[in-house]
Amino acid sequence: MLQHVTRITFYLVTGLLHVPQTAAWRRPASLPTLSLRILALLSTYAQRQLPYRVAGVDSNDVLYAAEPSYVSELRALSAQVRHALLL
Repeated sequence: MLQHVTRITFYLVTGLLHVPQTAAWRRPASLPTLSLRILALLSTYAQRQLPYRVAGVDSNDVLYAAEPSYVSELRALSAQVRHALLL
C-alpha cells in the first residue's frame, strides 16, 4: 500500500517535472523559477511534521512520511530538480 500512496503523493510533482520537456515555453527564463518552486514543495514534504493538520486525523507525516521508500523517492525527485537547475 505504501508504494501506491507514494506514487499518489508525488504524482503532481512528477507531472510538473515533465512540463518543461513537453510544453513550449514562451519565456524559457521562467523554467528555473518552476524548478525552485518544485524544490520548495519537496522541501515541505521532507519536514518531520508537515505544515497542515486536521484535528483528530493522522496526517501524512504520521502515516508514511518516515517510511524509507517515501524518503528515497523524495530524495530522488529532489536530486532530479537540483540537476535540472544546474544544467
